[in-house]
Amino acid sequence: MGQDERSRKEPSLWRKIKEVLFGLFLYDLHRSAMQAKAQYDDALNVLLMGQFLGIPLMNSVFTLRLFPHLLPQLGNWKRRKLKEADITDFIPSGPH
Repeated sequence: MGQDERSRKEPSLWRKIKEVLFGLFLYDLHRSAMQAKAQYDDALNVLLMGQFLGIPLMNSVFTLRLFPHLLPQLGNWKRRKLKEADITDFIPSGPH
């Protein structure tokens, strides 16, 4: 077994250090950015799909043009919105 094969199988020490530092310093920022992105996506989906949900909005022409772009996200959006929410999900995790 050569040096190249061993380096492909085992993560290097530098990679492990980078992952630990990412977890310490940037994971919370990354997680909050992903939550904010999901909230904006949800607002956009409600705005564009509101007509199909029974919300009277005057955007049918724009909805039909953007509908092909919304289809890949529709499954994840339904799963996220129909998931049961626990009260502990709304409790802040730490000081902000």
